[in-house]
Amino acid sequence: MTETAWHRVDPADLPEEGRVSTSVVDGRSVALTRCGGRLGALENRCPHQGGPIGEGSIEKGWLRCPWHGYDYDPTSGQPPEGFSDAVAAYDVEERGDGTYVRLPVPPARHRTVSDVLVETLVAHGVDTVFGMVGHSNLGFADARLPIACVEGWSASGRWHGVRLRDLLDSVGAPRGRDVRITSLQAHGPYRVTTLPAAFADDPLTLLALGLDGEALSIDHGYPCRLIAPDRPGVLQTKWVSRVDVL
Repeated sequence: MTETAWHRVDPADLPEEGRVSTSVVDGRSVALTRCGGRLGALENRCPHQGGPIGEGSIEKGWLRCPWHGYDYDPTSGQPPEGFSDAVAAYDVEERGDGTYVRLPVPPARHRTVSDVLVETLVAHGVDTVFGMVGHSNLGFADARLPIACVEGWSASGRWHGVRLRDLLDSVGAPRGRDVRITSLQAHGPYRVTTLPAAFADDPLTLLALGLDGEALSIDHGYPCRLIAPDRPGVLQTKWVSRVDVL
């Protein structure tokens, strides 16, 4: 049985009749609804494509997702007849000292690759990421690849980042084209390198932001470096600042 706990809702977040609002409760986003005199609390995520239903509206007794117009019961989260996807609903109690929502106690959280990537982006000054509603954003990828030095040694690691090919696809760059990678390094023979098309199109080629579960160190190319299979270490450009399709 899932362990739960009651949490008090900020009174300022409570909606008026026929309205929906969003409240952060115990660090989680909850959609609050009031319809027909009944108060509801739902997970603030449409099961269709993750839209924030707390930004939706009550239409003819249904809670409507603002992204694609999917409807759900404002208090139970159930969809209309003929549909099976439902929004998770939480128990609500209006007590003398306020309104409370009962939420599942979250499991112990483990640090993930996504955490590493977000930490790296934030540390580099990125505070906003834009996406397109209804379209896939760039996903995170892993690749276990070695760094091979021209002096003869090699070391393997598990790299985390964005597939270069996914990035190129997102801007409509054609396949079969060489790519120029430019480093933040001010000088040096490998400050600018050309990545042949075969490497650029290889799904294992990453713009890496992390290594073995941690953000890149400066020595490994923080905040972003190229990592591609079977490519000499001197050509695995560190401190990437620019990518150009040739």
